[in-house]
Amino acid sequence: MDPVRLRIITPITTSDFRDTTFLKTLSCESAELSSVYLRQGPVSVESALDEMIAAPGIVERALEAEEEGWQAVVVDCMLDPALSATREAVDIQVIGCGESSMRAASNLGRFAIVTVLDRQKYAFEQLAGSYGLLDSLTAVRAINVPVLELEKNKEQTLKATTQACQKVVQEEGVAAIVFGCTGMLGLGALVQIALSERGLDVEVFDPLPFAVKHAILAVQQQQNTNRAEYPLPDRKGILGFEDWPRLRARLGPTEI
Repeated sequence: MDPVRLRIITPITTSDFRDTTFLKTLSCESAELSSVYLRQGPVSVESALDEMIAAPGIVERALEAEEEGWQAVVVDCMLDPALSATREAVDIQVIGCGESSMRAASNLGRFAIVTVLDRQKYAFEQLAGSYGLLDSLTAVRAINVPVLELEKNKEQTLKATTQACQKVVQEEGVAAIVFGCTGMLGLGALVQIALSERGLDVEVFDPLPFAVKHAILAVQQQQNTNRAEYPLPDRKGILGFEDWPRLRARLGPTEI
């Protein structure tokens, strides 16, 4: 079986916020991975406004991936910005880190999200509700480290994440924890070990690697966008958006 060709879209413009070796930690024999950032958009995604600003660039990058022959894309953000819009725009599989990991966590029982900032509590409650998972989401806790600060002091990030996870397990008795930011990449196994050493039996979901595995499986099972749920948008005029030529071409008569 040929390797699955998978494009990871990180929906920010800060291309150096994460260790450049991260693709190696996700690589496997069954997939060829590539990663892109946005050409225009926010420096990080931490709010609804950030999501809105990132949306055109996410769709543009997904259309580009499809044009280049990639078989699936993963939107590298736990808030799933522009997920539905991207699924409308392309035929290839589109996986959101938030939806993928939260659905899997809910299969284990009650779960909690440990994220970067307190302000995201409502956003994750809304997101869980949109997937029909609000009854399973028990708590949203924050380590209060902004996205762009996560890599600057990895030891402190790991310590804060471990403490927050331990506290929510002890207080809420959840079966699973989902990291609320894909910038926490690589902490999952370390936190899992630390909690196990403290006698806490809980599954920890590192959302980006989980979504990558989900995308690979979806392609191998020959899944594509469900057009009953995500029908192609009607073609119509569009004013502006010259910086996103594929998006313009998808919506209106303008050619690239």
